[in-house]
Amino acid sequence: MQSVARPRSQILTIGVFSLCALSMLGYPRSPVLAESAHRVPLGRGPQFYNTGLADLAVASRGVMWGIGASGTFVAGRILRGTNAGQSWTSVSPPGYTIGYGASVSVGGAATVTFLRVRPCAGSACYAGWAYATDSATRGTTSGSILRTWDGGSAWARLPGAGLNPRAAWRRPPILQFVNARDGWMMTYPCCKSGLIQMFDTTNGGLSWSLQTTMRPNVSTGIVAVTTFRFISAEDGWMSGVSMGRPWLAKTTDGGATWTSVYLIPPKELGHGLMETGPVTMEDRGTGVVPVTFGVAHQTFAFSPAAYKPSETYAPSGCPCEALYVTRNAGRAWAPTSVVTVHPATGGNAFGVLVEVLGGGVASMTDGIHLWATDNYGAKWTLRGGQRLLALQPVPVLRFLNPRDGWGISWGGVVDTIDGGRTWQMEHAFVRS
Repeated sequence: MQSVARPRSQILTIGVFSLCALSMLGYPRSPVLAESAHRVPLGRGPQFYNTGLADLAVASRGVMWGIGASGTFVAGRILRGTNAGQSWTSVSPPGYTIGYGASVSVGGAATVTFLRVRPCAGSACYAGWAYATDSATRGTTSGSILRTWDGGSAWARLPGAGLNPRAAWRRPPILQFVNARDGWMMTYPCCKSGLIQMFDTTNGGLSWSLQTTMRPNVSTGIVAVTTFRFISAEDGWMSGVSMGRPWLAKTTDGGATWTSVYLIPPKELGHGLMETGPVTMEDRGTGVVPVTFGVAHQTFAFSPAAYKPSETYAPSGCPCEALYVTRNAGRAWAPTSVVTVHPATGGNAFGVLVEVLGGGVASMTDGIHLWATDNYGAKWTLRGGQRLLALQPVPVLRFLNPRDGWGISWGGVVDTIDGGRTWQMEHAFVRS
């Protein structure tokens, strides 16, 4: 394994330094996690070019994973972070690469997904599954499913019986496991067919069965399926992009059958493209799902072209964001307050990120601003002033709790210990 850890760099509030200069400004972290002059609102500090991560997943302050960004020296690698994001090590399976557009998650659906399977501390307590392609072919051949039992220190290729994944998909498939045995994989469509396939496994990924084939149908308002989330081995939700009404699909038989659920939009937002995010169920009754109103069509060029691609389909004053809440296991959903996000970075499915922590607590960013709520979105508070963040165009921001969060600022890993009011650069990825 190749270590990519670097000394952490002090953020200065004056001037813009090159990454090379930053790598020379070694600054030890204080053992006391308190706000200091080194924690500043992002956007007031130096801008970092995309030199490292494309996505980030956080399990604890000592365990996190990232995906190397395309065009960088860590491109296509799985990286593991420790020490609150200060140190990073490549834990990629030898001979394989993680393709363009890949994602990483702890407990959710992603190209690389991790799940805690043992009651202990540290990365060795996590199993992981990944969809990867042969490095020698640069992603032009069919991919493979890989598995680790120790957080990525060692990987093994699974037989993958019943699967026929292709690397030619617009985005790599995503996987999710709810325990060490039961998991699912969804393939994104090739070309403009819009065809989605869902596979499932009951033996940890050794063999798979084709469960569901779905083709989005614009006549019913479904433009694209983008993600899914299972709550248990039986109950799960699928979500994506729709027209006119936010759309979900629910299964209670492990994914064998799905039933569409249409949410009622606020009156002024009942037209155009909108994206429903992943569902978070806090218990058997209470659940939360974010909805973005005003989604750019370009992101979904693979969808059936039954709508006019020349039109914006954005309601006036949007893109906008709202949380929908259910108290009866998803039989009825109701929106809370609507927030207008920054039009320069919103307006596409990946321009607004909402993190739901549970108990009514959630955060939302459009890459420039950060909002927080502790009452399921009934009221959102803007953190850190009018211009807080300087995240990369696809915002990546992960909160572990209401205070501790991490993000990617043009490839560098930044963190906050005060709910996003101030930030500190923890690691800038620089080739030795």
